Amino acid sequence: MLPDTQFYSRYAKSEFERPDRYGPGNNPYAAQTTWLAEHADELRIPFVAHLGDVVDQVNTEGEWRVADAAMQTLDDADLPYSILAGNHDVRNSSDNWFDDQYDLAAEPFLRWFGPDRAAEQSTFGGSDPTGMNQYHLFEAEGQQFMVLALSWRASDATLRWADEVMAQHPTVPVILTSHDIIGIQNDGVSPQETGYGLRLWEKLIKGNDQIFMTLNGHFHGATRLVKQNDFGHSVTQVLMDYQMAYEGGNGYLGLFEFDLTNDTISAQTASPWVVAKPQEKLTSYDQAFLEGPGQQFTVDIDFAQRFAGFNPTFTAGSADEPSLTQAARDILLDGFVAPDPVTTELPGSPADYPHVEGTLAHWRMNGLRGVVAQGGVIRDVEGNNRNNLMRVPISQSGSPTAQLRDVNFSQDAHPYSSDGAAVCFTNASKATDRYSYLTTRADAPVNTAALADGYTIETFLKIDPSWSQSDNAWMKAIVRSGNRSQIGVPQTRWDWTASPVALGLSNLKEFQWTEVGIDTAKGDRTAWSGEIMVDTWAHVAVVNDPATRTTTMYVDGAPVLRNASNTVGHGLDGAMPWLFGTDWVDDQATNGWNGCIGETRVVDHPIGP
Repeated sequence: MLPDTQFYSRYAKSEFERPDRYGPGNNPYAAQTTWLAEHADELRIPFVAHLGDVVDQVNTEGEWRVADAAMQTLDDADLPYSILAGNHDVRNSSDNWFDDQYDLAAEPFLRWFGPDRAAEQSTFGGSDPTGMNQYHLFEAEGQQFMVLALSWRASDATLRWADEVMAQHPTVPVILTSHDIIGIQNDGVSPQETGYGLRLWEKLIKGNDQIFMTLNGHFHGATRLVKQNDFGHSVTQVLMDYQMAYEGGNGYLGLFEFDLTNDTISAQTASPWVVAKPQEKLTSYDQAFLEGPGQQFTVDIDFAQRFAGFNPTFTAGSADEPSLTQAARDILLDGFVAPDPVTTELPGSPADYPHVEGTLAHWRMNGLRGVVAQGGVIRDVEGNNRNNLMRVPISQSGSPTAQLRDVNFSQDAHPYSSDGAAVCFTNASKATDRYSYLTTRADAPVNTAALADGYTIETFLKIDPSWSQSDNAWMKAIVRSGNRSQIGVPQTRWDWTASPVALGLSNLKEFQWTEVGIDTAKGDRTAWSGEIMVDTWAHVAVVNDPATRTTTMYVDGAPVLRNASNTVGHGLDGAMPWLFGTDWVDDQATNGWNGCIGETRVVDHPIGP
């Protein structure tokens, strides 16, 4: 299965295929489909399922061209596949907007991957009336299987169509693919049910015994969940999505071997892109296989028993089949020399964290409880109380609608934060001008740190589930306040009177780091993540290295694709304070953070993972 290829499509030309990186035509999406096509016969691959988010920006023609070229490789090899639209592949991805409400003539997905193209697959069974959803029938070991591919936000009409498709093929086991079915908890391991996934479960999955497995992407990570349907049988639900990992996913895909004789489904996560990279380009993130609990596993399933209720004649394949899982490993690892992998370890206590020389401030909240009082303090544990953060009194905040209860300490924290606590800002809204925030003192030493020798700023952030584009787009979490127009920044159309440095969230739920360096005449530089999930903790580190004059953003340890160049340190507007929980534009607070901020520290030089 091919999870979320959106960043491969978006950055094929601008990043991956640059001459100084991997060269023309060399991008992860193309590497995936080329490898599948080349090894389909020896690995006996009967079918490929794409899980949606084919592209990142639905109205960008170039991204669809990259996706078209990659999937054409499967077309040319006669390797059948299904493909469906994720939220980035439709023009309106609102949760309450369903596929029968789309202006179908204007949907790019249908122009590039509509029913006419799907019909060229030897396995194609048909599409629903919208053309957004499709089903395929493929054969393996003498048995027939169905892949039922539902695009983003299938309507009730589409679900009725899906019911009818299964009723027309009453003996066929079904794998349901869609972009959003299950999610993943903040520990990065445990499964989490979603509102839309539960809708599919209640209206389609649990009452159709033919559906024995579901596959989805969308949520960053890998996990699985087993549920019992109305017939008392197990349904295995699998999530796989690596878009926020290194290189926008680093080419990882899922390989599933169905052993019909030994009653197992063996899954592994592999990257044809990693093994194709030049050796000198490899980093610690470049491993041919990922082997975590959601990435490599075996499902025990008595196929004949599981399918007996609708197909009593289902039989196993021949007993002398070789292990295709091992064959895939042999192919990928042949000649590949892997670097040492990245390792992580959960903290053993609140004091279990690296103490770094050159730390200018480290704000921690362990032991703090309840509503943050006006004037309430978060200490700098490096020992300089002048760097403490204080909640700005509501009467001085500038917000006419803020309430005391809008800022609270929470014991909900990222599992890798030894602090085990956070400060959470709620009810922030541009529409009602409601926000609250924390500030350093006017004489805090950290206010005047220009960071000429580079820096590392790291924090833990979580977006509140109530986030909306209208109320919270471009909200800021951590800001070095001031006014760019007063420190020599050339006039710009946007943000000329904003603060020199800020970390926040864009209108598309991307982390944005924007900074004016010490040389303010160069203007600002930015780094951007991909789309961030709400209600999910993320570790964010921003590292400026004067040797390369670059600022790199890392999300959960992996560098993002779009980073800042030709920048050193911070341009300052005097000794203006650091702010948590708000933006600062036109010399006043605005656009508060709707979410939580965990422990945060500032180091006066670049440090590694």
